[in-house]
Amino acid sequence: MAAKKAKDRRGGGGIGLICADATALPVGDGAFDVVTMGFGLRNLADYRAGIAEAARAVRLGGRVLILEFAPPKNSGVLFLYRLYLRFVIPIIGGL
Repeated sequence: MAAKKAKDRRGGGGIGLICADATALPVGDGAFDVVTMGFGLRNLADYRAGIAEAARAVRLGGRVLILEFAPPKNSGVLFLYRLYLRFVIPIIGGL
């Protein structure tokens, strides 16, 4: 349903998949309403350049949404983080 609404909004056009360097996207400034990245920052040699490029590709007032996890540096928090990864996430995933 959401995909149909998006398609109707942009006049029936579509967005295809693009294979490109995340620090040099082949799109114009402000090409998108939203740019998302899930677990991608860890794969960039220069994460600041990747974030800057995402910001360039999103329109004024648009959003850049990034989902990324990194192990905490505090040992107490790291212990809780590992418990969360080991036990909580598998339980939630099983639902």
